[in-house]
Amino acid sequence: MHAEEGRTWGRRGGEEERRRRGEEEKRRRGEEERRTKEKRRGEEEERRRGGEEEKRRRGEEKRRGGEEEERRGEERRRGGEEEKRRGGEMRRGGGEEEKRRGGEEEKRRRGEEERRRRGEEERRRRGEES
Repeated sequence: MHAEEGRTWGRRGGEEERRRRGEEEKRRRGEEERRTKEKRRGEEEERRRGGEEEKRRRGEEKRRGGEEEERRGEERRRGGEEEKRRGGEMRRGGGEEEKRRGGEEEKRRRGEEERRRRGEEERRRRGEES
């Protein structure tokens, strides 16, 4: 009788122990999962921020390259216009129409240069502020 009771008690005690261990295990696993999730979220956040930084930098480089290219094209075009104007003046001895048109082109070109210079200064100033 006592032996049987002992055995029953032992079995029940074992069940208690198993249940307790199971709950601890579950809690520990939950905490680990939460930690890894937080870590992963942090890494994703970091990666996204890095990506945004990279994108912004690449955009600036591209824009700078574009401005450089534009300036080169403008210089090439200007060279061609001056050559044309000179050629025209020499061929026709510089007719009135040609002179006037030359003046207009000169004015327009100066205006463009002035605008470009102001734009660059503005960009530079904005770059220093940020």
